[in-house]
Amino acid sequence: MDRRRHDAQSKSERVKIDISFNFVAAVWTAVITLIFTPVYVHYLGIEAYGLIGLLATLQASLGVFDLGLSQVLARELARFTGGGISEQSVRNLIRSIETITLVVAVAVVLAIGLSAGWIGRSWLQPDKMAVSGLVYAIGLMGVLVGLRLFEGLYRGGATGLHRQVQLNVVTMGCVTLRAAGALLLLMFISRSIVVFFVWQAVVSVLNVFLLRWVIYASLANPQLHGHFSLTEVKQVARFAAGVTCIAILGIALTQADKLLLSRLLPLKDFGEYILAVTLAAAPLAFVVPISQAAQPRFARAVATGENATLAHLFHGSSQLVTVIAGSAAVVIMCFSRDVLDLWLHNPDLAERLTPLVRTLALGSLLNILLLLPYILQLAYGWTGLGARVNLAAVMILVPGLLFIVPRYGAIGAAWLWVALNTGYATIALHFMFRRVLPDHKWRWYGSDVIQPLLAAAAMAMLMQTAFPSGGSFFLRLAALAFASVATLSAAAVAAPIIRGEVISFVLNARWRNALGDV
Repeated sequence: MDRRRHDAQSKSERVKIDISFNFVAAVWTAVITLIFTPVYVHYLGIEAYGLIGLLATLQASLGVFDLGLSQVLARELARFTGGGISEQSVRNLIRSIETITLVVAVAVVLAIGLSAGWIGRSWLQPDKMAVSGLVYAIGLMGVLVGLRLFEGLYRGGATGLHRQVQLNVVTMGCVTLRAAGALLLLMFISRSIVVFFVWQAVVSVLNVFLLRWVIYASLANPQLHGHFSLTEVKQVARFAAGVTCIAILGIALTQADKLLLSRLLPLKDFGEYILAVTLAAAPLAFVVPISQAAQPRFARAVATGENATLAHLFHGSSQLVTVIAGSAAVVIMCFSRDVLDLWLHNPDLAERLTPLVRTLALGSLLNILLLLPYILQLAYGWTGLGARVNLAAVMILVPGLLFIVPRYGAIGAAWLWVALNTGYATIALHFMFRRVLPDHKWRWYGSDVIQPLLAAAAMAMLMQTAFPSGGSFFLRLAALAFASVATLSAAAVAAPIIRGEVISFVLNARWRNALGDV
């Protein structure tokens, strides 16, 4: 019994360490992004920033050519750490997936390069940018998308091996290098989007090699060498196909608005839309570290039949997502105008973007809450529900966008995004809980989601009444920080598992201090 308790405590401590390092990296990445985005707009202009948004859209859209392999690698390496797969099989699987990804990446680079002229001349609507520079920048986007297929693959592998510490050190280093190097180049070499993209590609190459080293250094026997194995590929093909199907439909849901708006709007207006999306999606940065820590542990708990452990992990992780990311989303919705003004230092632009940011933040919040239930489905190898639900949503979204965007513009697309995620959170999850953790549905809705969100919303609205309408930049920033901490605290108190963890931490700290005094 003592041995079992010790093992459980050890696992719990490792989860906390992984989540802590993931959070440090997520916060660092979010801070770097938020700090440098206005700087990029200043040096490059809003049209060029629209190209950065288009790169992010292409990267997300063409992420479907990952073919589910990053999820496969994460899941299979998590099973390997539990003793379910031999190291030789794992090495063969890694080498097979690397080979497939290389072929796909080369095809993606060539496809974007060959279509760059058509995208620059016929799809986008630049005002001041030269078409020749635009076409060259789009070609570089293809190289970046190909490299980031490998980045995503190795990130999944490192997650499956529970190498979050090393993964996050590499991530923070490369994020910092991307931003600082780009700033120096823009300041002292050239205010060119082409120079910006070249630097991003250089850092991506470095990131790929470092992440690959993390994975191979984590395997026990360096004398073993992997080779392409059709047998290993066949064993994971069904799961990969299911993930790919969900990814295709999911990308259609999350990127169709951006792709359509990049065609319908002038590049300048599209750049403003991407600014709104960047801020509204900022809370997602806090979800990624939780999901990275939870994914391999969900898979291991399912593989070993530890249902009680799985349920506790699911509820604890869900409450953590709601408390942290949910609180951030609530603050953005309640203080959109102030956040935009402090961030962009442009009152007119902040005024224009406020309604759009509020709506997009609500849609992002709903979407964020669905991530852990999706990861839970993947842990069971169940991809059918996600595929069917996404297919139904795409059949609504695409015609909806074609009807709404020409009439209502970006704000119409944002409200359609809210409506779809509301449907997911109600209808799709009802079917999930009928098959997975069936006795935990109302606990998830009530304790994990609704209670913390209601507490956060009440506190944010209370803070809104006391928020200074004028004053210096630092006074308003301090007031916003105080409101954010108060909102986070209210959500944490309303979440049972998080509240218990905080109380336990405080009591243990008191005992340690008391014993230290003795």
